[in-house]
Amino acid sequence: MPEPRTADELATISAKLRDIKSAGDRADAAQRAAAQRQADLAEAVRQARLAGSSWSEVGLALGMTRQAAFKRWREIEGSDA
Repeated sequence: MPEPRTADELATISAKLRDIKSAGDRADAAQRAAAQRQADLAEAVRQARLAGSSWSEVGLALGMTRQAAFKRWREIEGSDA
């Protein structure tokens, strides 16, 4: 059976748990922001393709080959323009 904790030990444990939760909350927020940036990028690619940009132009704008751009976003509806 564990030994009883002092008030100071419990306060330290509680503070550590709050820190862990706070870090988790920040990680969740960062993950949501990254997902939104990916969605925004996909929409920009879709719009570029609808406007007539080639996969070469999309790739060049994003610092990748046309093949890499096509492979990553070929499933985007409307990107086959």
